[in-house]
Amino acid sequence: TRFKMPTIAPTVDFTIICREIRCKWSTPESLTAAQAVLASNVDALKKAGKVYRMVCGSCKDFKIQTCVPEGEFGAFEGV
Repeated sequence: TRFKMPTIAPTVDFTIICREIRCKWSTPESLTAAQAVLASNVDALKKAGKVYRMVCGSCKDFKIQTCVPEGEFGAFEGV
């Protein structure tokens, strides 16, 4: 059964909302420290939704996205 997705602008519908946390890293040690913080919190994040980690070696971004169904985002947002 199809359901109506929420619309935030004409032609922009969605079913998943992601919260992104990001930082810059400068040395291998700082990247390792960022990964350690994620590792110590990833189980709690996974209870809320899918967790994605992105690392860029050229721009030195370290990003974590936690994606939850639209209907569950309100509860997740309050955490």
